Amino acid sequence: MPLAAVFFVFFALPIVLVVVVSFFGYETYRLLIPDFTFENYRDVFSEAVTYRTYLITLEFCASCGRSRWSWLSDRLFPRLPGPQRDLADRIAAALYNPRSGPRS
Repeated sequence: MPLAAVFFVFFALPIVLVVVVSFFGYETYRLLIPDFTFENYRDVFSEAVTYRTYLITLEFCASCGRSRWSWLSDRLFPRLPGPQRDLADRIAAALYNPRSGPRS
């Protein structure tokens, strides 16, 4: 029971408060108006920087995934003969970065 209380106080409650406050209106940085509005989300998602940030994050995740695939494939397929191993590597490269094509 104490672990559940700690989880609620330090994890669940702050997340709920952030979600609730994200729908508040605002006048300045100091004054929050308890009102249900989508204006904050409209402001954030109308900026191009938001989408560039998401794209950069996804590219970073893909690059980390490729290195993890290499580690995983070394453990899962260590004894594959050359042609099958090359095929597995090319498939992984195409999945994680379709713009670059297969690795050579």
